[in-house]
Amino acid sequence: MKRKIKELKVGDSDVIRVKNREGHKVPFRVVRIKLGNDKLKYRVQWSEPIKGIKKKDRGDKRFNERWEVESFVSKWEEDESAIAGKYTNRPTTLTQQQLKDAEYAIGLLPDQVTLQQSAQFYLDGSPDENKSVQEAYDAWMNSGKEEENLRKVSLDDRKNSLRTFVKKYGWQSLIGVNEKMVRPFIFKPGRKSQTAIGYLSNFKAFFNFCIKREWLKKSPIHHLSKPKIDIKVPEILTVEEARRLIEAASAHRDGIILAYFSIALFCGIRPAEIHGGLMRSKASKETRPITWEDMELDSENPVIRLTRTKGRRPRIVPIPPNCVALLRSVKQHPIFPKKNGRTRFKEVIAKAGLTDWINDCCRHSWASYYYASNPSQAPDMIARVAGNSGWVLEQHYINPKLSKTDGEEFFQLSV
Repeated sequence: MKRKIKELKVGDSDVIRVKNREGHKVPFRVVRIKLGNDKLKYRVQWSEPIKGIKKKDRGDKRFNERWEVESFVSKWEEDESAIAGKYTNRPTTLTQQQLKDAEYAIGLLPDQVTLQQSAQFYLDGSPDENKSVQEAYDAWMNSGKEEENLRKVSLDDRKNSLRTFVKKYGWQSLIGVNEKMVRPFIFKPGRKSQTAIGYLSNFKAFFNFCIKREWLKKSPIHHLSKPKIDIKVPEILTVEEARRLIEAASAHRDGIILAYFSIALFCGIRPAEIHGGLMRSKASKETRPITWEDMELDSENPVIRLTRTKGRRPRIVPIPPNCVALLRSVKQHPIFPKKNGRTRFKEVIAKAGLTDWINDCCRHSWASYYYASNPSQAPDMIARVAGNSGWVLEQHYINPKLSKTDGEEFFQLSV
């Protein structure tokens, strides 16, 4: 394409506009410059309004004569026209922009990877439905309640584990969540390893739920593993501490919470299985503490028949003679107070002088003293009463540093 050649003086500029392969006009700015050695040059600069063209790829050339500038621009235009013709004459339904994008994408891929393979890889990693973290969390909680029939304590455990994460990233697209975002909410500084394991379990359950619903292809935390835990000898109450606890419970408010501590110490039932949720919240249809109807105190072999257990399997627990006597003395009260039960619980512990209270110390004490008083009984038998496996009982519940005399003295405690 011929143009009228326009000579320029130093400092003057001119703009030549030609079409690229997509039909867009590209401006070529021509400036007459003077170099440090007094030589005169024509400087040509241009840039393309095409997606993917970086600044470093933009043109900047220098020529001695103006006709060289015109020749370069014309050649550039002819080359672009030839490329456009190659695209146009090819039998395809793609637009020129799509062809350009495809050409650019192919240039980004390794030689052995095709554009089709990369597209399939993207589809395999993309969910059928894009959910936000908040939407997925709400669906997970609703599934736990409506489909999995989880109890309130289990739902609360889920909520407590993910609450702060959802509060911060609820707006985030689920497929945009990565391990770096989740890790601080599991392995929080100062958090005990056992607690971190619980958080990790709930986060994994959440992301696995999302995978089952086809909102995720892979869990962002599938690489995370449970921390190792050193198994320690279970901490239990001494016989003297257990005596002080029973005496304090008996003397406090007419023994209103004595039944709870008696069952916890001498029957080894889990605290939550005794209070049924009343320790954490007010009485409701969700709370189900043990009642006197669950007990057979007057039978030849007194037992407690548990129907609402952690493992959801009914369990029969024998009641030792000293516990039977303690329970009969407070039958005028419920097993666990319907009001202010947590307050009464703390008051008794303080009155007994047990400042370093451990949540499962009564259950651990029962298992250890029971095993000491009945050394011929295999841990598996004791485990069935406790609702655990024999291995868990031995590793986490039984303190072996007790004699048979210790066990016998423990199960003779009364008021």
